[in-house]
Amino acid sequence: MNDYKAIFESLGAEFVGIQCGPKGSLVLFADPQVRSTLAVPEEFFSVERITRRIQESRAQFAVGV
Repeated sequence: MNDYKAIFESLGAEFVGIQCGPKGSLVLFADPQVRSTLAVPEEFFSVERITRRIQESRAQFAVGV
């Protein structure tokens, strides 16, 4: 989990934890800029996926969606 923490810190986000469910695990993280908690499936975890998820979230907040 320290690896997750370091990756999120390098992207300006905060690692929150892992949520396990019947369909797989989600990696939870917070974006301090918009104060939102986000998630990506652990099986698809990558810097690119995290970056894209942050950008999508910020875009939603910018246009008030």
